[in-house]
Amino acid sequence: MRIFGTPFRIRFLFRTIKDWITCAFMSEYPEHFDAQFIFVYFSYKPDYEYLYLSLQSLVENIEDDKIREVFLFEDQKACFAESQINELQMLCPKLVIKPVENFSWASVESSYAEIQCFLQASNNASDKDMIVKVDSDILFLQSTKMVRLLRSKYLAFGDGHWSRYRYAQGGLYMFRSKILTSVLGHLGVQDIVKAVHEVGSEGEDRVISYLLKKYNCAFQYTRMMLFPSEYRDVIKLNQFNKWDFCAVHFVKEKEKMKKYKMIFEKS
Repeated sequence: MRIFGTPFRIRFLFRTIKDWITCAFMSEYPEHFDAQFIFVYFSYKPDYEYLYLSLQSLVENIEDDKIREVFLFEDQKACFAESQINELQMLCPKLVIKPVENFSWASVESSYAEIQCFLQASNNASDKDMIVKVDSDILFLQSTKMVRLLRSKYLAFGDGHWSRYRYAQGGLYMFRSKILTSVLGHLGVQDIVKAVHEVGSEGEDRVISYLLKKYNCAFQYTRMMLFPSEYRDVIKLNQFNKWDFCAVHFVKEKEKMKKYKMIFEKS
C-alpha cells in the first residue's frame, strides 16, 4: 500500500509511522555537524557496470564536502582492468582502491574480512564520521536523508523494513567510526564464529547487526532503500519519497539500474 505515494507494508504500519515521526523530529546534533561520510564498496570486475552507475549516483547526489573518502575493496579473484580503474578514479577522485584476498560471500571469513576493511577505511576518520557500507547495486537518490542521518545523534543506521526488522539489510548501512574501535575492532575470527552460531546465519549483515546489538550499539532502523517491488511502479519520485528514502537497491535486478537512474534523474 501507499501513503503520499510512498510504499509501506500493512503489517509494519506502526513501525513506519514511528519512523516518519522520528525522522521528522530528528534534529542536528552539534557535535556531529561537521561529520563526514567514508563510503566502502566491495566489488569485482563482473560488477563493473553496476559499480560505475552506483558511484556516479553517489558523486551526483552526495555533496562533495560531506565525503571524506570512498573505498573500493577489490576482490582479487576477478580484478578490474586498468582502464576500468582509471575510469572509476576519474569519476570519483576521492576513490581509494585496495585489495581484499580470499573473499567469499556469506561466510565467517567474509564477515571478518569486511570488518578488517572497515578498520582500514577508518584510519583517517574522526570518531563522529560515518562508515557507510554500499553494494554495487545501490543507486543514491536526490535526497537529504543521508545528511540528516549523518548529523543526527545516533551511532548506527540500517534499513530493516525489508528484513522484517530482524537485521539491517546489507545493501546499505552506516555506523560511526568510533564503533569500530570500541566494538568491532576488538573481535577475532572466533568471535565471528560464535556470532554465526548464535544468530543462525553467515550473512555479514545479520552478523554485524547481531554484534552491534549485543554490545549495546544496535542499528537505529529507518527506511533507506526502495526494493524491487517498491520501485517497479514508480514513474516519478515525489518529494516525500525523497525525504523517506535515500537509495534504491536493485536486488537481483542489476540490469535495470541504468533505466531507473534515468527515471529518477528526471524526478
